[in-house]
Amino acid sequence: GLSTRASQAANGDAVLAGQSVSATAPTRISNTVSLTPDSTADGVQGYATGANNAGLFGRNNTTDGIGVSGAAPSGTGVFGESSNGFGVGGKSDAKYGVYGKSNSAEGVYAESTSSTAVRGVSTSGVGGSFAGGLSAIRLVPAASGTGAPTAGAHLQGELYVDSAGTLFYCTTAGTPGTWQQVALGSGGGGGMTNPMTTQNDLIIGGTSGAPARLAKGSNGQILTVNGSGNVAWATPSGGGGGAPIIKTISASASFTLSANSTWEDLKAENLTDPLQVSVTLSATSELLCLATVLVRGASANWLSLGFRFSLDGTTYSPVMGEGMSANANQTYIYMQTLHAVFSGVTSGSHQIRLQSSDQTSSLDRAFTMRQLTVLVGSA
Repeated sequence: GLSTRASQAANGDAVLAGQSVSATAPTRISNTVSLTPDSTADGVQGYATGANNAGLFGRNNTTDGIGVSGAAPSGTGVFGESSNGFGVGGKSDAKYGVYGKSNSAEGVYAESTSSTAVRGVSTSGVGGSFAGGLSAIRLVPAASGTGAPTAGAHLQGELYVDSAGTLFYCTTAGTPGTWQQVALGSGGGGGMTNPMTTQNDLIIGGTSGAPARLAKGSNGQILTVNGSGNVAWATPSGGGGGAPIIKTISASASFTLSANSTWEDLKAENLTDPLQVSVTLSATSELLCLATVLVRGASANWLSLGFRFSLDGTTYSPVMGEGMSANANQTYIYMQTLHAVFSGVTSGSHQIRLQSSDQTSSLDRAFTMRQLTVLVGSA
């Protein structure tokens, strides 16, 4: 008999189940909501009102089934738009709320003009998890400029990569906030990159606390803080700028002290020139002078030896001495450590001598100096 199969619907025809619809205008379906139709040339438009009501809804109860599918060979398969809500929403009790897949481009792409493009939040799990054959995640470096951000409002916890590939971390929110460079280690599980290249190098904090190399200083220099407030090597401003000067006479040296408290320079045995220590100062300083004397002689009378240091033959330290006595034909031994400080000694070359005198006797006294050590340095 005659076939009752309906023909394909055209413009103005009713939509029949199981049949294709070909129309030059969108097919609009609504749940009696008052609407202003969209002007886009969509195939199907769905309109609804009320919370949790969908303009377009699809369900598939089969495992791995698809409720709603969108496909576009070179465009957007599914597009969502909202003024104040979610452009696209997804929900699942045991699977992915939203799933995106692509063979040669981004599986999911998000873009925002002035807010967060992608946000991940979990109540008791991980906010975001990433894996990749090349790398798990990539932070795109800035197009230009080096160093941490210098403008804009930033939040604690932000990461930023400058155009040189240096990574920075925001420790305090603000405009532009406080940033610290992240020091990436080379092997061994990360850590600080070692900037040292030569033996005796030091590591100091550079710009923004980044580790920087400080080469060793020259002989005699000290580590200090310079006028710019930075750690640096420098030559000491006071003293001779080096080790103390030591001069020692260990061999026997014979001396005869004149009577009547005459001060005489101590001399080594058989020498006419006095024992003298020379020092050159780079700035006005204090000089510390030390001497150890060991005297052996014989006397039947009271003997009181006095000692003093002489600076350039014009300035003298306080007198230091001690009395001693011995019976006739007995031997006495005299040992004393002497010290004196000369203050305000100007820069240049100076000479220090040790002098002695017999403080009590009216007779000349002969004795032997067994050891004399004189040390001169900055006080």
